[in-house]
Amino acid sequence: MLRTFCVAFITSELARGGYALRSPQDPWGKNELIDLDPRQIDDLEPGVFSKEILMKRLSDKFWYLHIPKAAGTSWSSELKKIWPEGLQDAEGCYGWSRTFQINGTPFLMLRRPADHVLSMYYHCTASGCPPQWAKDMMPKQFGEWVHRWTKIAQRGGAVGDFEPAPRIDLGCVATYNSSVPFKCYNPVNLQVQRMTCERPYLYPAHANEGLAVRNMHSAAFVGIVEAFQESVCLLSANMTGKLLSGCNCENKAEWDSMNLTHTTHGVTVAHSIADYPESVLDDVNQLTKKDRILYRESVRRFIKDIGVVEQKHGVKILCEDTKQALQRD
Repeated sequence: MLRTFCVAFITSELARGGYALRSPQDPWGKNELIDLDPRQIDDLEPGVFSKEILMKRLSDKFWYLHIPKAAGTSWSSELKKIWPEGLQDAEGCYGWSRTFQINGTPFLMLRRPADHVLSMYYHCTASGCPPQWAKDMMPKQFGEWVHRWTKIAQRGGAVGDFEPAPRIDLGCVATYNSSVPFKCYNPVNLQVQRMTCERPYLYPAHANEGLAVRNMHSAAFVGIVEAFQESVCLLSANMTGKLLSGCNCENKAEWDSMNLTHTTHGVTVAHSIADYPESVLDDVNQLTKKDRILYRESVRRFIKDIGVVEQKHGVKILCEDTKQALQRD
C-alpha cells in the first residue's frame, strides 16, 4: 500500500494552529511514495507532498526557518513582497536544509528571549489558535507559568520527545496535541533547540548553544524581531541590490511611510515584559540562558551586516537608539 510522508509547510493558515515539521534523520528512507504529476501540485491538500513534489518545490527556493513566536507569519508576508516566488517558510529544524536539499542555508528571524517567552504564553492563552480546552490547561498568570517551568526544568521534565504517541508518519503536529506540559510551547531555550534539533519536539538533555551560534553564522540571512523594519531593509538590499523606500531611519516621514505586516493571531491583550517584577524576569532568564547567548551573537552579526549595506548605499538604516536597545540584554 502506497503511503505518503506528510510534511507541513507553514502557510499563514497553518501557522495559526501551531504546526511544525516532523522528520526522522532519513525522512524518506522507508516510505513508499505516490508518484504524482507535477501539474497536480496546486491540487494537493495543504502539507501533503510526495518526495518528488517536495523536492520540486524546494530545489529552486530559499528556506525561511520559522522559529515559533518570532514574528514568523509577519516576516513571511514581508519576504513574499520582496521575493514572491523564491521563498518557502516552514517550522522545523535548522539542519533540515541539508536533508531536503534546499537551495542554500536557511533565512532566520530571531527574537529577544524574554519577549519571546512572553509571546508564547499569550499565544497559548489569548490567541485564536488553541482550542479552549488547551487554554484551560494554562496557568492564569505568566509569572506562574514560567515559575512552574523552572521547576519542571530542574527535575528534568523539559527534556525528552514530546511528540504524540504512538509515533507514526504524522507530519502535522499541533502544539496542543503534543505532550508538552500545559499543551503549549516548551520555553526552555526554544531558539537554540530549533537551531540544533533533529525533530522539533525532541529536546536533548543539553542544548548546544555553540552549535546554534555556528549555524546562525552560516545562515544565508539573520534578521532580528526587535529591528523588524531594519531587517526588511537589509533583506531587500541583499536580495535585490536595492533599498526599499522607507529604509532611511534619519528621515522620520519616510521611515514611518513603510507599510509593514503585523500579525497578532487574535491576541488583543496588551503585554510587555517590562511590566513584570524581577522575580518573574529571573525565572525567564533561567529558562533562556542559552537563547540569550544566541541572541547576543545574532545581534552582533546583524549590526555588522547592516553596516555593510549602510556603507554601500550611503543611507543610515539602523539608528543609534535602536542599536543600543538591541545590545541591551
